[in-house]
Amino acid sequence: MNKPKIIVPEINFDSEIFEEARRLLDLNIREILHKVYNGEFAGGDISLKISLSLIDDYTILPTDDPVTGETTETTYEYRRPVIESTVSRTLKKVSKDKTSYSPAVEIKEVDGEFVLQELPKAQITIDDFEF
Repeated sequence: MNKPKIIVPEINFDSEIFEEARRLLDLNIREILHKVYNGEFAGGDISLKISLSLIDDYTILPTDDPVTGETTETTYEYRRPVIESTVSRTLKKVSKDKTSYSPAVEIKEVDGEFVLQELPKAQITIDDFEF
């Protein structure tokens, strides 16, 4: 059997294994920046989740019997890596409904309750008298 060739010399975030995850991360960064810059959203969050596991697997390898020269099958058991990545984004939408109430009246506390009353008048009017 030939010596297996190393196809990924080092497993890290810079290796080809995560090329698609890096591409998706960059794409999401640009998309959020674009939407925030254009005022569509107030901000955004990006999450990258990487799940790593190993599963036991096997394959059937054809081998030549050195004595008879016949081709036989050998079961080769190995541990296969499963590396999954998920890029998710949350955009924060700002939605405002605003009202304002600010008349020219005075706020006072009367008997433990807050009330609004008119401002004092500079002169007496007919409305100031009770009939």
